[in-house]
Amino acid sequence: DDNGGSGVKSVSIYVAEDGGDYAIWKSRSTEAAAIYNGRAGHSYQFLALATDNAGNQEQPTAGKQVPSDESQASLGGLPTVSGTSRDFGLPPAPSSQAAVNPLFVQAEQGIPASLSPSHLPEFQKVLSPFSGQVFANGFTQSGADIGPLAILVLPDGSVLASGGAARNQLFRFNSDGGMAATPLATLAQPIYDMALDGSGNFIWATSGGGPLLK
Repeated sequence: DDNGGSGVKSVSIYVAEDGGDYAIWKSRSTEAAAIYNGRAGHSYQFLALATDNAGNQEQPTAGKQVPSDESQASLGGLPTVSGTSRDFGLPPAPSSQAAVNPLFVQAEQGIPASLSPSHLPEFQKVLSPFSGQVFANGFTQSGADIGPLAILVLPDGSVLASGGAARNQLFRFNSDGGMAATPLATLAQPIYDMALDGSGNFIWATSGGGPLLK
């Protein structure tokens, strides 16, 4: 082995009879000496190939083919490390000071707000004087349960949103919102974001790694 090498682990010895193919005689042997009993009247050639402790295997010279002794490189074992604790910090302590904003003073009374039955929000509870309502719903969920994706408010106050199972459908809502029932258009690419150009006449859209759409 070279200076600084990992050291010889074993040696595989091959034997060929009468110039034939090499066969394994000793596979990954650690013996210092051995005697081969050949047949009378035949000639034998021997080839020794060493494997070091790192799994590096000596190769035969060009033109010589030998069967594998199934030696494998040693890549070491996986390290053992202690678990990583999660540090989310400490939540801030509740303030002992009374709210001064009149909106929060009223909200602290815990009076539920009146909600629109046709636009019920996804919040379980809304406190007065605040209100909550859904703007648009009915989107078919795509991967990871994503509903609407790109949302763009147009100059006339209407809203354009992308969604659908393939994220390639466009829906248009007036300022009151509504249900995502019939798409305005179905495109060949998904729409991840939209923006108006400087003139306000054209919409640019990104397709998530695909072409930039106009």
